[in-house]
Amino acid sequence: MYRLEEPTRPGEVRPGGRTARVRSAVLTAVVDELLDHGYASFAMDRVSARAGVGRTTLYRRWGSPSALVRDLLQSIAEQTMPIPDTGSVEEDLRIITQALLEAHLDQRLQATIQGIIAAAGCAPEIDEALRTFFQSRATEAAVVITRAVERGELPPGTDGVDIFRMLAAPLCFRLLVSREPVDQAVADRTAAVILHAARTGLFTTPDAQ
Repeated sequence: MYRLEEPTRPGEVRPGGRTARVRSAVLTAVVDELLDHGYASFAMDRVSARAGVGRTTLYRRWGSPSALVRDLLQSIAEQTMPIPDTGSVEEDLRIITQALLEAHLDQRLQATIQGIIAAAGCAPEIDEALRTFFQSRATEAAVVITRAVERGELPPGTDGVDIFRMLAAPLCFRLLVSREPVDQAVADRTAAVILHAARTGLFTTPDAQ
């Protein structure tokens, strides 16, 4: 669903020109800084050293730790999210839930997301960016439900955004709260329960009833 770029190996050149390479190096350094020190002890000078980018460049382009974290979140949002169109809502939800599972099993990504969530508690601008990020993901995935309604698989007025939130909720709870493992069985069970609820009309909006 989302992936963090791997750090550039010595001698490797990333595509996209110098600006893209600088951004990639800086955001990789931001991840390392969050994982090693957390947002409360975040230091732009360490990011500069990790990335091999001058302090002047770093401060001119980003200016603050919150700007760096927001750009990191934006870089994750820029990655393509799978929007399946198999002709079956059951299969589409299974694919989406599988993508969610894979994201949750990416330990570096999930540690980074936890770091960003912690940062959101300290910086309102990061909190707003985080809300926008999750809302945009839910809106992207909602098209799967729109198609299912058009095919007659789900009741008219079924709320795709709400369904996506409910798909993600059990996995996020295990990751952030209970610290329980997440596996394929949990993902499949979640998709099956949400689909059953959607078919019975529990996710229809009031205006559609």
